[in-house]
Amino acid sequence: MNYFAQINSSNIVIQVTVLDNSIQDGINYLTNLFGGIWIQTNYGVPGSASPNYIYDSINNVFYSSQPYPSWILDKTIWQWQAPVPCPGGVTFPQAYIWDEPTLSWVLINAPINT
Repeated sequence: MNYFAQINSSNIVIQVTVLDNSIQDGINYLTNLFGGIWIQTNYGVPGSASPNYIYDSINNVFYSSQPYPSWILDKTIWQWQAPVPCPGGVTFPQAYIWDEPTLSWVLINAPINT
């Protein structure tokens, strides 16, 4: 299977579609069928496309929009990182949310005693 993302003039992903390997020139096929701009992508790896992701044509990758002004894009994994690591990761039964005004993680659920 081959994966393709359609982007708009602002390099935002409109849709992602899958074509069978038997279709030789997927970009040309999709352009003729739907019009628009199509980019071949991967599935389930860093830098692959999803709807509303941003396409970086210089690095040929896709990434989500910045969730908070203080977060920085890690270009090794193409994911946004908080300026402070989440304590212990985000695991159940403890969950944290990012608080932009204080630039810190806030615990929203206390641990469940068993």
